[in-house]
Amino acid sequence: MLKDFFTEERLVSYLAVLITISVCISRISMAAGQAFQGMSLLIGVVLLFLKGRDVTVSTEGKKYYAAAVVFFITTAVSAIGAINPGTVIKEVFNMWIWRSVIFLLIIAFIHRRDYLINMLIAILVVYGVEAFAAAGECIIWGIRGWGFGHVGRNPLSFAGVMCLLLPSACIIVLDDRFEKKLKKAAAFCAAGIAGGLLGAQSRGAWLVTLVSVPICIFQYMKKNLKYLAVMVSVIAVIVGFFIAKPKFAQKFISSANVTTNWSNTHRLWLWRSCLDMFEDHPVNGIGLGNFGLFYKEHGYWLHDGKMEPHEANKIRQQRRQQKKKKALHRQAVQSTKETGKKALHRQAVRSTKETGKKALRRQAVQSTKGTGKKALRQQAVQSTEGTEKKALRQQAVQSTEGTEKKALSQQAVQSTEGTEKKVSAPKTVAKSSKDDKKAIGKKAKVSRKKNVNRGTVSAKKRNAKQRSANAAVPRSKPESFSAASHAHNSYFQLLAETGTVGFTGLLFFVLYYLGTSLYNWFKNRNAYDFMFFTSFLSFFVLFAQVEHIVDNSAAVRLMWFLLAVLLQLKETEKKPGETA
Repeated sequence: MLKDFFTEERLVSYLAVLITISVCISRISMAAGQAFQGMSLLIGVVLLFLKGRDVTVSTEGKKYYAAAVVFFITTAVSAIGAINPGTVIKEVFNMWIWRSVIFLLIIAFIHRRDYLINMLIAILVVYGVEAFAAAGECIIWGIRGWGFGHVGRNPLSFAGVMCLLLPSACIIVLDDRFEKKLKKAAAFCAAGIAGGLLGAQSRGAWLVTLVSVPICIFQYMKKNLKYLAVMVSVIAVIVGFFIAKPKFAQKFISSANVTTNWSNTHRLWLWRSCLDMFEDHPVNGIGLGNFGLFYKEHGYWLHDGKMEPHEANKIRQQRRQQKKKKALHRQAVQSTKETGKKALHRQAVRSTKETGKKALRRQAVQSTKGTGKKALRQQAVQSTEGTEKKALRQQAVQSTEGTEKKALSQQAVQSTEGTEKKVSAPKTVAKSSKDDKKAIGKKAKVSRKKNVNRGTVSAKKRNAKQRSANAAVPRSKPESFSAASHAHNSYFQLLAETGTVGFTGLLFFVLYYLGTSLYNWFKNRNAYDFMFFTSFLSFFVLFAQVEHIVDNSAAVRLMWFLLAVLLQLKETEKKPGETA
């Protein structure tokens, strides 16, 4: 009996159910969504063990995921030189690799069209209900609707979900190739999203909808004029709503106000801070997920529009000057470490040159005093030798043979004393010369040490002056400072966090997905590539919102789910034997 419950076909059905539950429940409970995704991954590992080499993955799916992996790797490069490389690797795993596991499981194991259709229906119905709930929250309580979201009741996160699903829902309703039950679910979801967009009051979502929905409908208006009539009716209803509700009209018009609208000016300052971060870390950025930390703690904060622009620019210039001083100080420290003793020796040489002739003159005077005494001693010795010899000769001539032996012995004694003095005098002179040389060497070493100490003391004084100057710059955050954990735009934030390397990977990822799907649609004219193109364009490109923007992990998981299901539906349409 147990074997019947764990056959390959049963495991695939369990996998489809668990993945769908994970995507549907993530906005209500993130922990539950993670748990269901973990169980689906476990089943995927079992299926991989059972099937082995029989696992079939479409070439198109492999290429799409390979482009995503390139993007993941380029963002991981930001860990090099980051203040917290472990956090960067963690963010790469959580935001990109873990969320995209759903994409791999679907393209590897779920190939039945009826499973894929039911999974898509469940998603459309669940999020359609949430969209109606967001509209009801706005109507009943007069607040911005957020749906069932658990994170901070932020309407922006659900706005991203609606931007992702609305293009696909519209195309399913307009295209004739889809099943009726799927078209009904799509119509329900589209109607709910229309109300949810008004309830969430996200100006960004409104602008994205004005671009993406006409792109979706225009292709079908050419074939059937009734779609044109439907579109005109919808536009008339929306315009009437804005006329009846001046509050919404004013909010929409305020999208172009970049002078007095706090929300717009605040975003502009955040994007300016991102550019400052990129300017200081142009290669691999500050590290993925570090925007909030650098913005608040590393001096990249800017005023949020409540201050005059010229005052904000002054503070910005002061901060830049302070960063330049710190950079110069770091370079000086590194250079001294690299040069080491050589640098100290050079400083000693320079200091001795500054003391220069004075020190040399002093040494010369001292040495000449010592040498003068030596010369006088030598001259005295030589003079005594000459006088003694002359005196002895004179005495020898004057003395007669009759002098006594005592006188001769006394003279001999005096002469021997004179010779002993002569012999001892050169020895004392040699010893004094050696002592003088040692004294001169010790004085030279002492002078060098003094010069080195003077150089280190002067460096310490300069560092103290620099610290006092840095402390004079106002570092306290102004009253108008607003802490920000994200930049409200994935392009600017990824540019700051991952630098040129990561941003290049982002552009490659976006251009490959858009270019490939659009090329396939022009080539085959199938609805799946068109849905892939418009949904990715609406959510990831135009709305520019990924997980680390307002913590929208549920929307990222939903994006990978939708893209994988569309690719698999495209493959199953080539096999007409499947039952719907």
